[in-house]
Amino acid sequence: RRMAAWLCSAMDALAGDVLGLSLEISEEGFGDLAGKLMELLIEVRALARKEKQFALADHIRNRLREMGIALHDRPGGKTEWERAQ
Repeated sequence: RRMAAWLCSAMDALAGDVLGLSLEISEEGFGDLAGKLMELLIEVRALARKEKQFALADHIRNRLREMGIALHDRPGGKTEWERAQ
Protein backbone atom coordinates (compact mmCIF):
# COMPACT_ATOMS: atom_id res chain seq x y z
CA ARG A 1 0.00 0.00 0.00
CA ARG A 2 2.88 2.35 0.82
CA MET A 3 4.49 1.44 -2.51
CA ALA A 4 1.26 2.16 -4.36
CA ALA A 5 1.01 5.55 -2.69
CA TRP A 6 4.61 6.33 -3.65
CA LEU A 7 4.00 5.27 -7.27
CA CYS A 8 0.87 7.43 -7.43
CA SER A 9 2.78 10.39 -6.06
CA ALA A 10 5.59 9.89 -8.58
CA MET A 11 3.16 9.57 -11.48
CA ASP A 12 1.24 12.66 -10.37
CA ALA A 13 4.48 14.66 -10.17
CA LEU A 14 5.57 13.41 -13.58
CA ALA A 15 2.22 14.18 -15.16
CA GLY A 16 2.01 17.61 -13.55
CA ASP A 17 5.62 18.74 -13.90
CA VAL A 18 6.36 17.25 -17.31
CA LEU A 19 3.05 16.94 -19.09
CA GLY A 20 0.99 19.61 -17.34
CA LEU A 21 -1.75 17.11 -16.44
CA SER A 22 -3.59 16.46 -13.21
CA LEU A 23 -4.17 12.85 -12.20
CA GLU A 24 -7.02 12.14 -9.83
CA ILE A 25 -6.56 8.67 -8.34
CA SER A 26 -8.77 7.29 -5.61
CA GLU A 27 -7.45 5.06 -2.85
CA GLU A 28 -9.28 2.15 -4.48
CA GLY A 29 -7.24 2.72 -7.64
CA PHE A 30 -3.82 2.56 -5.92
CA GLY A 31 -3.42 -1.20 -6.29
CA ASP A 32 -4.58 -1.18 -9.90
CA LEU A 33 -2.22 1.67 -10.76
CA ALA A 34 0.72 -0.01 -9.02
CA GLY A 35 0.11 -3.18 -11.00
CA LYS A 36 -0.10 -1.28 -14.29
CA LEU A 37 3.08 0.65 -13.53
CA MET A 38 4.89 -2.59 -12.69
CA GLU A 39 3.70 -4.07 -16.00
CA LEU A 40 5.08 -1.00 -17.76
CA LEU A 41 8.46 -1.25 -16.02
CA ILE A 42 8.67 -4.97 -16.81
CA GLU A 43 7.82 -4.22 -20.46
CA VAL A 44 10.51 -1.52 -20.66
CA ARG A 45 13.03 -3.88 -19.05
CA ALA A 46 12.15 -6.67 -21.51
CA LEU A 47 12.60 -4.27 -24.43
CA ALA A 48 15.97 -3.16 -23.04
CA ARG A 49 17.07 -6.79 -22.79
CA LYS A 50 15.86 -7.51 -26.32
CA GLU A 51 17.86 -4.53 -27.60
CA LYS A 52 20.90 -5.76 -25.62
CA GLN A 53 20.80 -2.73 -23.33
CA PHE A 54 21.70 -4.89 -20.37
CA ALA A 55 22.93 -2.02 -18.20
CA LEU A 56 19.48 -0.40 -18.40
CA ALA A 57 17.70 -3.69 -17.72
CA ASP A 58 19.94 -4.31 -14.71
CA HIS A 59 19.39 -0.75 -13.48
CA ILE A 60 15.61 -1.23 -13.55
CA ARG A 61 15.90 -4.53 -11.64
CA ASN A 62 18.31 -3.04 -9.08
CA ARG A 63 16.23 0.08 -8.45
CA LEU A 64 13.11 -2.02 -7.98
CA ARG A 65 15.01 -4.25 -5.56
CA GLU A 66 16.03 -1.14 -3.58
CA MET A 67 12.31 -0.27 -3.37
CA GLY A 68 11.46 -3.73 -2.09
CA ILE A 69 10.29 -5.31 -5.35
CA ALA A 70 11.72 -8.61 -6.60
CA LEU A 71 11.56 -9.56 -10.28
CA HIS A 72 11.53 -13.22 -11.30
CA ASP A 73 12.35 -14.06 -14.92
CA ARG A 74 10.50 -17.21 -15.99
CA PRO A 75 10.92 -19.50 -18.99
CA GLY A 76 9.41 -18.14 -22.17
CA GLY A 77 10.39 -14.55 -21.40
CA LYS A 78 7.71 -13.93 -18.75
CA THR A 79 8.70 -11.83 -15.74
CA GLU A 80 6.75 -11.84 -12.49
CA TRP A 81 7.12 -9.49 -9.55
CA GLU A 82 6.47 -9.54 -5.84
CA ARG A 83 7.30 -7.55 -2.78
CA ALA A 84 10.72 -8.72 -1.60
CA GLN A 85 10.88 -10.64 1.67
